[in-house]
Amino acid sequence: MIELIKGFITGCVILVGAFFVTLAIDLTLAIDLKEQHDLQQENIELRIKNARLEEKLKALDDEKAEQTKKKAELNGIGG
Repeated sequence: MIELIKGFITGCVILVGAFFVTLAIDLTLAIDLKEQHDLQQENIELRIKNARLEEKLKALDDEKAEQTKKKAELNGIGG
């Protein structure tokens, strides 16, 4: 009878241990998924920021080209 109880207790300990191992793996996966989501969100934000900066750069380039054109016209170059 004592051997049966020892076997039952051993089985319970193994099941509880397996549960905690599974729980730890699930938590690790959940953390990894959250980090992946956060990185994807940051990537989206950086792409938007980059697009805005490219628009500003284009506007500055256009403005500089217009100033150069006006300066050339004032100096009698081109026409």
